[in-house]
Amino acid sequence: MSAMAPINAAFAPRMLRPSKTQITTLQAPVSMGTEDFNGDDNEYILHCVHACDGSTVTAALSNYHIKTYDRPTLKPTSSSSQKAVINQEDEALSCTLGIGTELLAVGVGNAIDFFDSRKAGGGGGGGKLGRYADVHTDLVTKVAFHPSRRATLASGSEDGLICLYDTGVGQADEALVCILNAECPVRDLTFFGVEGDGLALLTGSEGTMVWHWPSAARALKIDDLRQAVPSMGIKEVGEQGGGGLFSVKYHYDQGGDRLLLALSDVEGQLTVLQVMPGGGMHPVMQLQQGHTALVRAVDLWDGSWVTGGEDARLCLWGCKVEAGEGVAATRGTEKMTKKKKGKEIAHYKPY
Repeated sequence: MSAMAPINAAFAPRMLRPSKTQITTLQAPVSMGTEDFNGDDNEYILHCVHACDGSTVTAALSNYHIKTYDRPTLKPTSSSSQKAVINQEDEALSCTLGIGTELLAVGVGNAIDFFDSRKAGGGGGGGKLGRYADVHTDLVTKVAFHPSRRATLASGSEDGLICLYDTGVGQADEALVCILNAECPVRDLTFFGVEGDGLALLTGSEGTMVWHWPSAARALKIDDLRQAVPSMGIKEVGEQGGGGLFSVKYHYDQGGDRLLLALSDVEGQLTVLQVMPGGGMHPVMQLQQGHTALVRAVDLWDGSWVTGGEDARLCLWGCKVEAGEGVAATRGTEKMTKKKKGKEIAHYKPY
């Protein structure tokens, strides 16, 4: 196992709070005066991703729906975006847009479904283009298109495999470019580097890996991120019973050539760390007052963040908290109690 440098707590992180909040079960953004509203806990947000031009954000929800929102306003883009493009037994744990914004790839069960995002909607399979199946043997937890090679798709799974495809090829076995073996369940994967040749992973045991995927070479493996976080004076990653932090997602800031790692506590506060060469980390940002439960989805585009969580909230972040202002008392602290009628959905739980 490669050694990890401790987190440097000498860096003072910026504090942000949300400029817009959307409850995914509603049609319009929620005003800042109604932050104590709690959404349906059967419809929380599993993943979100922006379009190539940053105009929209697409969210995978735990009620089997894929919904698209205008990113600047968080308003639904159209009535059709409120309809399910997937309506089957397995949750859509991840989605990603490629080849411009037309190709939507969705991880469903142990397969990947493809849709024409311009035609998807209505719950009847409209816009569905095909499926990659029989590659993974367990849940596909993450899919991601390469940032510049828009036909290159990566998928990670509970089976421990990371598969890369050329989506210009219809059949999955013929589309496979390479397979990497993480030897443990994969929760997140992110392309990074100037050419996008790096692949950063988060594992189901709160570990992390870095690969140079074109050569199938693993450059870094850390079995447990909890070894580094206490040195920053905050609760450990994944600490049970104490509101500890959980790793959520890597993001590559191409403009600043930085690899960032987002962590969430169970009350919805986010801490963003910059990952340095060699594995060292330091905090750069905290996102406060937006969520009331664990954050499961994080997206970054052109310096602005969108997050989604188990409180059914989608938040756009853009307001800097002034020094000494702290966390406002208006932040909602109630846990969600609203239930769906009928049988409760059993959600995928990565932690």
